[in-house]
Amino acid sequence: MLAQDKQDNLDYIYIEKLKTKSERQLKVMLDTLEKETIKIQAEKAKLESKLKDKIKKGHLIKDALMEKWRTPNAELLEAIEEIKNGGGTLCKSMEEFKKQIDKRIKILCFMS
Repeated sequence: MLAQDKQDNLDYIYIEKLKTKSERQLKVMLDTLEKETIKIQAEKAKLESKLKDKIKKGHLIKDALMEKWRTPNAELLEAIEEIKNGGGTLCKSMEEFKKQIDKRIKILCFMS
C-alpha cells in the first residue's frame, strides 16, 4: 500500500500544480498529451504487430525443425539400406571401430 500512497501524493501535487495554470495553458497541455498518446498508441500497434510476426516465425521454424527430426536424412537412409543388404562392418569394440574408420579414411584419401 506504500506505493499507492506515494502515487496518491504525487497525483495530489500534480493537481495542485494544474490549479495554478490558466485555461489556455491547460488546453495546450491537453492537446500535447493527446498527440503523445496517439503517437504512443501507433508505436504500440507497430510493436505488437512486429511481436506477432516474430512469434509466428518462431513457430514456423519450430515446425520445420520438427519435420527435419521426423524425416531421416539421405545419408542415414543410405546407411540403413546398406546394412539391410548385408553391407557394413560389425565392430565388437570401440578400438575395432576406430581401426575401420581409419582404414576407410585412408582409402578415400587414396582415391582423391
